[in-house]
Amino acid sequence: MGVVRGTYRDSEVQFIINNHDKMSIAEMAKKLNRTYMSVAHKRRELGLSPEPTRSKDDKILGRIIVTGK
Repeated sequence: MGVVRGTYRDSEVQFIINNHDKMSIAEMAKKLNRTYMSVAHKRRELGLSPEPTRSKDDKILGRIIVTGK
């Protein structure tokens, strides 16, 4: 079972809204210190993306996302 960090702060939600079309989920997760799946779920919850998207440079290594940038 994963570690539950808690709810998103308003500033984190605003960051996702402002950057969902500029940054990959992996980039946002790294910036917010959240997991890829947490950010992907929050994007879907906010209606910003029906499915998580990844940059072509992102690689999944187990549960860790390594961005190519």
